[in-house]
Amino acid sequence: MTFARRLFPTIPPLPAALLVLLLAGCSREQPAPRPRTMAEARKIVLALYGQLDGFKLERQLEANLAGLPALRMEAVWLHEGHKRRGIIYLLEQKSWFNVIAYTAPEDNGLFESGYPAFQKMLRRLKPIDWVGPLQVKEEGGEKVMRNADLQLEIHYPADWVYSFDDVNRALVFSGPSQEPTWLTTVSFAVVQRWPG
Repeated sequence: MTFARRLFPTIPPLPAALLVLLLAGCSREQPAPRPRTMAEARKIVLALYGQLDGFKLERQLEANLAGLPALRMEAVWLHEGHKRRGIIYLLEQKSWFNVIAYTAPEDNGLFESGYPAFQKMLRRLKPIDWVGPLQVKEEGGEKVMRNADLQLEIHYPADWVYSFDDVNRALVFSGPSQEPTWLTTVSFAVVQRWPG
């Protein structure tokens, strides 16, 4: 006796043809998920940043970055008791949203120390449609990174370094260790456009 017959002994077995029809009716095609909107991606980003101690969104405005629609947000929060300031861009691409953030301590002019490099990175930022391994080359006093995971070409100062933050799933740039820009970071992450 099968397990189903032991559980439901009074229900007669279903003919195979009827069982196939019942199962076919249960497997209706689900509608294709709709892509996230900029507003939905913004909520995801603010939920993540909102976990930071004392997070406060100070201002936001619609922007255009690298020829694509973007949202610029400015915020402050506390990190180990020190106030940090951040500028966060949400850049809309075809398959996802790039989250590009500049953060630095607000004290002693540290925020201003790396801000010019961040502005230059934004001006030179270029969306790409590219598949391949991460590439970095030096060109005229700066480095150029082509990143298929972000679908971006990123120009950054030649003396800056980058690392991968596995916890936040982000690519993070910072200045050289002997300079004030060491305490500033420019990070790149992704919010998927298609839920799931």
